[in-house]
Amino acid sequence: MHNRLLMFDRRNMVAFTTLMQELSVTKAADKLNISQPAMSATLRKLRATLGDPLFVKVGRSLCPTDRAIEIQKIVKEISGLLDGIDRDRVSFDPRVDPLSLRLQASDHTHSLILSNVMAALLVEAPLADLTIRPLAYEYLERDLEEDVLDFAILPDFLAPSNMQMRKIFEESFVCIMRKDHPAASANLTVEALSKCQHIRVAPVLVQGQNRLDQSFKKANLVRDVKLTVANYAAVPDVVASTDLLSFFPSSLARFLDARFTIRSSPVHLAPHTMSLVWHPRKQTSASHKWARNFLIRAASRFIANEKQGV
Repeated sequence: MHNRLLMFDRRNMVAFTTLMQELSVTKAADKLNISQPAMSATLRKLRATLGDPLFVKVGRSLCPTDRAIEIQKIVKEISGLLDGIDRDRVSFDPRVDPLSLRLQASDHTHSLILSNVMAALLVEAPLADLTIRPLAYEYLERDLEEDVLDFAILPDFLAPSNMQMRKIFEESFVCIMRKDHPAASANLTVEALSKCQHIRVAPVLVQGQNRLDQSFKKANLVRDVKLTVANYAAVPDVVASTDLLSFFPSSLARFLDARFTIRSSPVHLAPHTMSLVWHPRKQTSASHKWARNFLIRAASRFIANEKQGV
């Protein structure tokens, strides 16, 4: 039956739906503004295409067969999807149109922009909902390709090269340690840092030497990494209770409490450019265009306010 339904076009769907509503060839013809013979011919084609009588005569009305009732459910679902696609090609009104967004982002991005994005979304798109999950780098390209995912937010150097991308914000880094750490009051040089114990934060697939490790190597030093984690969520608790120190996003460091000492990094690290990434297939979708502009606008506005101390 599904193979037969693939032979349906829009006109067949409209004709079938109208017959199911009117249960009369004459009334269906009138509603579609065609002649009764033309409507009868369409019904014969529907029966031949679907391999079922579809309707039987009961008095003066038509009665749908069990198969017709089954087909009606499928046709209704397909028609709804096609209508949504047609609407989405040309327009999207966030005030009245529903929208479900699926986003992957690091815990860093969650902490930094999610509350602001959600607050704005509830106002600007009241029928929208957002599902946000941790980044899964190993599946990211596949999930975007297979439409499991609408967006990802990540450093641009980790983005798949075949995807669309727009910058959201830049992130710099500071060095954090517990308040009474032996290096807290010392002159913090690269050599001094090499004598400390470190937490390395790196996604699973890019563990090993990252930019910071390479900076130590250029100075003929080695960073003593005692703990490697995939995200920043657990870093503050570990730093607060040990002599381990960490290079930490400046934007998140502003929220740390009095347990910590925050120092400028003596190691030069160019800021990360954090970007919104999506599949090129979504480029012309009206709802997707609105969503990506919204995400960029909401995140950028929050970052700008934070920098100004608003």
